[in-house]
Amino acid sequence: MSGREQEHADRFVHGDAVDVLVGSDCFEPGSYTGRLTRIRVEGELVEIRPARCADAPAVTAMLVELGYPDNSVAGVHRRLVRWSRTADGAVFVADIAGVVAGVVAVAAIPLLEREGSLGRLVALVVDESRRGEGIGRGLVTAAETAALGMGCVSMEVTSSRHRTDAHAFYRQLGYQDWCDRKARFMRDLTARPSA
Repeated sequence: MSGREQEHADRFVHGDAVDVLVGSDCFEPGSYTGRLTRIRVEGELVEIRPARCADAPAVTAMLVELGYPDNSVAGVHRRLVRWSRTADGAVFVADIAGVVAGVVAVAAIPLLEREGSLGRLVALVVDESRRGEGIGRGLVTAAETAALGMGCVSMEVTSSRHRTDAHAFYRQLGYQDWCDRKARFMRDLTARPSA
């Protein structure tokens, strides 16, 4: 871990942090080396750790809370396997005594116009009953630390306009709304072209 990554991690960690090697049904043994972070939230120990395939049911429920009800456990399981095999992304969960209370996914996109990569928060959700306790902040910090380790020099996140509470959360973490500077255009590549 570089000095910059360590400084970023040290800013956040209020509990024990240890380097770990994770192996499970989703990860090839030795495929992920990273930080296992433990923090105290409302008196409880929260472990921020890489997602495992066994977390698929809980991650599916989190995605429903985020507004994506069309996910199946099998589909999420397949995507967790895919994420576990990429060096340019990571998925972390907040685990409280074996119960998943939140999830974050981060991807690194290489930049062409300058050195480094752009880190993108692909998904972030905390169980509605646990919001406002610091779990989201812990997940974002884990994602940012992983992004630094993947060579990212900046981070971005997109959020639907109706999620005003999420916007306030990101602003508290130092993210700025750039909608007045950049437009976002999307195209579905799986849709058939119209005749």
